[in-house]
Amino acid sequence: MEKVNTITHWSVITVGFFNGLSVNQWFAVLSLVIGLFTLGVNWFYRHKEYTLKLRDEQRKLKTQLENQK
Repeated sequence: MEKVNTITHWSVITVGFFNGLSVNQWFAVLSLVIGLFTLGVNWFYRHKEYTLKLRDEQRKLKTQLENQK
């Protein structure tokens, strides 16, 4: 029951906050959300690219060391 009250409480606060915004403020919040989403997507793919390059470099180094033996 406590969980339902908490969800209801935060839902009412969120709706009340957005209810008091003008159209310009809505677009400002929307722009901020889109910017944060873009930041998250870019970070994810940069991190993935970095880990793949690191793995590739480790494989190259391993094969070079094996070829020297």
